[in-house]
Amino acid sequence: MNACHNLDEIAGLSQRGQTLSIVDLVSANTLTAEMAAYGLYAMAHGASVLTAAMPGNAGKTTLLACLLAGISARSRIVTISSDALLARFDGRPATPEVMLIHEIGSGPWYGYLWGKHVSRAFELIQPNRALASCIHADTLDQLYGILTSDELGVPETDLTKMDLICFMHLDRMDNTYRRRVVTMYEAFGDATEHRLLFRWNPDDDRFARIDDASFLSRLAAISGKSTTEIRGDITRYQQFIEALQRDGVNDFRQVRLKLLESLVL
Repeated sequence: MNACHNLDEIAGLSQRGQTLSIVDLVSANTLTAEMAAYGLYAMAHGASVLTAAMPGNAGKTTLLACLLAGISARSRIVTISSDALLARFDGRPATPEVMLIHEIGSGPWYGYLWGKHVSRAFELIQPNRALASCIHADTLDQLYGILTSDELGVPETDLTKMDLICFMHLDRMDNTYRRRVVTMYEAFGDATEHRLLFRWNPDDDRFARIDDASFLSRLAAISGKSTTEIRGDITRYQQFIEALQRDGVNDFRQVRLKLLESLVL
């Protein structure tokens, strides 16, 4: 069944044997429950996502795993374990699928993808087929530069196929680390650019929603709902996350199952 298969594929992202949940990240103030709700809701509606940070250990893989918990129960995760696997994709899939690339990066590690194969992966994104991955980059311009470089060759017209891009920040605080989603960008449907959705302020360690008008309107077009209905749905997601946090439910698999039970993904 997809449910067990997807959980196993997501768990495969973790190099530490344990996958933190979105509730853990909200409790750590890595992002807010509102930001988590936007991300999970977008994933439930077939969004492609990139999580990004230049330094290692910033939490981009963990964030990616947490967002993948929001995909529809009908979706199936396919880990791109080698570039040869891309040749198996053809046409529009009958049921939703998510191409999971552990990292857009060079190296002999499982699930890594580099070179012109990255351009092919972006080309394959279409309705019912999303892409989810991580990349080493700190800014949108830097990320664009890497993807459209001669080495990777992603066309500029394919950049906005990436519906959500989350940049992370890591710094040392006393004897621990502070990880924050510093910016969340969105692009849906016929978008021609990525727009800032949330921003973190390091001075007061708080997050601000910048502008969600295009996010809501594009999701409304996809789902056939009004923007008011979409906002209500996202609020319900936020309340769901806050309730799990109050109840102390933070195990990744439990959170995923409760998402399936309560939010009809």
